Amino acid sequence: MAEPLVSVVIPTHNRAGDLVECIESVLRSDYPAIEVVVADDCSTDDTQTVVRERFPDAVIARTPRNGGASLARNTGARASRGDLIFFLDSDATVAPDAIRRLVDEFVANDLCGLAGPVINFYDEPDVVWFAGADIDLVTGRTTYLASPASQDASYLTGHVPTAFMVRRGVFESTGGFDTRYFIIFEESDFAEAVTRAGYEVRVVPGALAWHKLSFADFSDADQRIQKAIGLRNAQRGYLVSRNRLLFMRKNATRAGYAAFLVLFMPLLTGYYVLQSLRFGRPDIAMATLRGVAHGLAGRFAEES
Repeated sequence: MAEPLVSVVIPTHNRAGDLVECIESVLRSDYPAIEVVVADDCSTDDTQTVVRERFPDAVIARTPRNGGASLARNTGARASRGDLIFFLDSDATVAPDAIRRLVDEFVANDLCGLAGPVINFYDEPDVVWFAGADIDLVTGRTTYLASPASQDASYLTGHVPTAFMVRRGVFESTGGFDTRYFIIFEESDFAEAVTRAGYEVRVVPGALAWHKLSFADFSDADQRIQKAIGLRNAQRGYLVSRNRLLFMRKNATRAGYAAFLVLFMPLLTGYYVLQSLRFGRPDIAMATLRGVAHGLAGRFAEES
């Protein structure tokens, strides 16, 4: 039986250097049936020139506007041909056997709709960054596994960021990524749609990827606030608070969303604002409040 074609869709924006390393890691894969699709989110650097010169067989799909990872993934998926689509962020790399191990999961499990690898820090390649995650649909809080739940068998998870494979039929039936998110929560929202469609979202612990999350160039204050609340700038503060509201509105039950609005959203917002002020970042505090206001008002045209 012929091996299914895997379309590796790589959303990117002004990351030509990272993109080269990402594609090179894909091309070292021991899985033979691969096409590379670069979903260029209106880059202004030399991304397209570099891709054409270094990887002439790669497909380049350019978004009509800078719409973030959601639009880029949708654009890349439409330009792809594979029965399986592997979405891989351009600041990530994969192990040579990662794609094959993910394909094996789909072949063995008809209920698997989305699967991803364990993801380690790029700068600390043996340290786990992602092994599983879930968002509580009442509190809105995300919890992460510190280590894989299994060393051998795949296991269920709420969502997978950065690197994940999906069946084309599942992608098309769910409508793809909600472009209102721009970035942040769009992967979680898509995974919820996959689950509602009756499919499983799984982590395959034998598959491995690495994500570039270096904070070495941050100031000491920025490193502290990043560790405290996971925000490094005002744009992320805005998008996290705004998009969490959209995510909860779409995916929580009515009772769960009401509890979130009345009890937990004020607590989360207050915590983020106080921590931002504590670390001397009133810009992040204000962006957080603006994000809440826009999320409640249903304003999703802005990105910051």
